[in-house]
Amino acid sequence: MKRTLLVVLLGLMLLFSFGCGSPKHYTIYTTDGKQYSALGAPKYSSDMVTFEDLDGRKVTFPKAQVEKVIEHAK
Repeated sequence: MKRTLLVVLLGLMLLFSFGCGSPKHYTIYTTDGKQYSALGAPKYSSDMVTFEDLDGRKVTFPKAQVEKVIEHAK
């Protein structure tokens, strides 16, 4: 009985740990009307924004071009 309960609890912990550890998705809108989907939060420097798109490519452009950033719930 204890072993079954332990296996069930470990399985549930494993499932929840995968759900909490996945990166969030963001949509970034630019002033020229473009829209980008980002995997994980964008990183901001003094004058640039950098993020990884859904295809795994690194995208960088001037921070002044960012109109808004929306974080999507899971």
